[in-house]
Amino acid sequence: MTGNRLIDNELSGEWLQSRPGERFSIRVPASATNGSYSVTEILSSPGDSTPVHLHENEDEHILVVEGTARGPVRGQDVRRHGRNDG
Repeated sequence: MTGNRLIDNELSGEWLQSRPGERFSIRVPASATNGSYSVTEILSSPGDSTPVHLHENEDEHILVVEGTARGPVRGQDVRRHGRNDG
């Protein structure tokens, strides 16, 4: 995929599949913020799980709009509920 095609996909709001049970759309590409940040919307199937991982050079912020997200934060199991889910 060429750089131009990737930018076109990012700006079009196209939904892409990252793995079975999860799709995403890049809402604000890093290229639009000079690499300062990006915003990605992710839709996951119930029970879907991102493998535990560590960001060494970035911060990750999660806003749960609907449903529940659960995962480790600084060694503790944390749950976050969407606006109408708990």
